Amino acid sequence: MGHPSNLDLLVDAGAAGYDQIAPKKFSVEAYHKLAELGLLSEDDRVELLEGVISPKMVHSPIHDAIVSVIEQILRPVIDANWFLRIQSSLTLLRSEPEPDLAVVLGSPLRYMQHHPGGQEVALAIEVAETSLLRDRHKAVSYAGANIPVYWIANIEQRRLEVYQHPRGEEYTERLLLGADDQVEVSFGFVAGTFLRVSDLIPELPTATA
Repeated sequence: MGHPSNLDLLVDAGAAGYDQIAPKKFSVEAYHKLAELGLLSEDDRVELLEGVISPKMVHSPIHDAIVSVIEQILRPVIDANWFLRIQSSLTLLRSEPEPDLAVVLGSPLRYMQHHPGGQEVALAIEVAETSLLRDRHKAVSYAGANIPVYWIANIEQRRLEVYQHPRGEEYTERLLLGADDQVEVSFGFVAGTFLRVSDLIPELPTATA
């Protein structure tokens, strides 16, 4: 049997969700130090969630297609002072997640020396195919960073979970929107913009025999 890798020593191999996680916790600063020391690299598919170095979920074609659909819908209606980042890091209090999409302040050049913090994010979005429970748990991190709105696009049920009005480490309002509903976007977007959930999460193609 071969020796464990650096990543195996840091991450519980079963930590695909929150039911099985390694007890060791790291601060954001310590997490960055691991990267500086070469113990973590861009090839390691992990993110820091509430102090735990956790493996990221594998992306299916459906997941990535829905991310692209949402990207195409959002870009034209984002306010000129904000822009859209795709699967890029945010630096929060005890976490450094990589949401599927995030609307952040300024231009890309603003983030040459740091990742966006919670005060620079208008909206974080996770697309959930097999990661729904994990993504719901991330609401703790996003609320704790005072990110105004957090969406989970539930592919299987074609539902949009909208979390808003953060207080402490929770959102005080949660909306569950179906395919026939519309969602209003305000902060970071062109005023008066409403989006159809059916457009954000289109119906999946029927499997053929």
